[in-house]
Amino acid sequence: MLSSESRVRQEKLKACLYRLALYDFGEDKIPEMVSELKDLYSDGFRHSYAEFFPIVLDISKPENEYNADVLAEHLAQISQYIEQDYITGDKEFTRLYLPLLKLCDHLNLEIGRLNYYTITNNQVLDTQSKVRELTEAVDQSQSTLEDAAARTSSLQTEMLTILSIFSAVVLAFIGGMSFTGKTLESIGQSSIYRVSFIAIICGFVVFNTICGLMYIIAKITGRNIYTACSKPGCSCTEPASTCSPIHRLRLRLPYVFWVNVILISLLLLVVLAWTIDFRNAVECFHNILPWATHS
Repeated sequence: MLSSESRVRQEKLKACLYRLALYDFGEDKIPEMVSELKDLYSDGFRHSYAEFFPIVLDISKPENEYNADVLAEHLAQISQYIEQDYITGDKEFTRLYLPLLKLCDHLNLEIGRLNYYTITNNQVLDTQSKVRELTEAVDQSQSTLEDAAARTSSLQTEMLTILSIFSAVVLAFIGGMSFTGKTLESIGQSSIYRVSFIAIICGFVVFNTICGLMYIIAKITGRNIYTACSKPGCSCTEPASTCSPIHRLRLRLPYVFWVNVILISLLLLVVLAWTIDFRNAVECFHNILPWATHS
């Protein structure tokens, strides 16, 4: 057979295979297809095995209307039809049996190879996906580990700083209490005004020193010691007229503000009383007012 004629018959066989791969190819069309195949395989035509894999690959694409399993099923039905012809004794398609057997074997081989390739490819894709997920998890764990190591290193420095400041707070408190105790011991030998003045000054210094150290600790540890505030003037984002440091201190640190106000007020009262000296004023009133003397 000439190569041109073989090429034409190969294209016709290809068209037949595509028709057999359709879902709507019914059993009533089997005799017609067998007749076409008989005509194709007459005069010694031999199909090209090398061209079957591209056909099966194209038929197996999910976006088209063909299906490789449907092709294999219809080929099996054609084989049964030819076997039935031989059994009944008609023997009209005897010469088609051997070419059709090779055709079915070759196509089933390519379909099985494609199915194996599909399964293997899916496994490779799943493995790649798992490797990608594991790589991302390892990278995330590595990043977390590096952050934890950096945080641990920073935490050691912060702890040493906090312990140092806490020790300073304790020493300041103990020193203030010791000074206050010595002041109270000398209350009998000193003026009440002097003792009160020194005690208030000591309380003022100790309280503000402790507050300052606590503020430094809060800054180091990233904590906030301010009270919640939504009123105007809590921050300097407002106009400058409302951004007063004393106003902000009263709103954000009210305990510091009012304790200092009380201490300063007491200090002023003590200074005022010390200056006027109420005891001398009472004696003066007694000497000036005659009815106070007779009483």
